[in-house]
Amino acid sequence: MERGLITEAGRDDGAGGAIKYRTTAMFERVFGLQSLSQLPRLDDVAGDVDDLRERLHAVAGQRTA
Repeated sequence: MERGLITEAGRDDGAGGAIKYRTTAMFERVFGLQSLSQLPRLDDVAGDVDDLRERLHAVAGQRTA
């Protein structure tokens, strides 16, 4: 958020009202993208997508703790 790459996009309706984020046009410019569809899919980046998802959730949990 400090660099203008993401911005808040509302809150989740569920318990705790987690903040939702979205990328900005600056994100696309910085990374040389015409659109977000140019980003690789998770299964293209890692062999075990479920393992990668679990690791990402663990990191996110540590940052909010």
